[in-house]
Amino acid sequence: MQIIRTAIVGLGNIAHGYEDIPSVVKRMKFPTHLSVLKKDKRFLLVAGSDIIKSSRVSFQKKIPSITLYSDHLAMIKTEKPDLLVVASSTNTHYQICVDAIASG
Repeated sequence: MQIIRTAIVGLGNIAHGYEDIPSVVKRMKFPTHLSVLKKDKRFLLVAGSDIIKSSRVSFQKKIPSITLYSDHLAMIKTEKPDLLVVASSTNTHYQICVDAIASG
């Protein structure tokens, strides 16, 4: 089994926060990106990024060993993930993807 080193940009509700809302969990087996990544052992979550400090703090409580960044570009350049999950606000997706592609 090949391990896919994964990083996630945007650490809000769709990344992990919906897991904390019982009505959402009741309706959906996998309400967040994190819930899917944890379920599939092929993915190794190595880093996360969010410009909002409280979002990083909240995420780190769930995954204490993860390395977190305030700058997605620094995370991409440092961690060199195989897969980048973009879970940030929709209006940021394009630039984050451009940055990731430019970083190789």
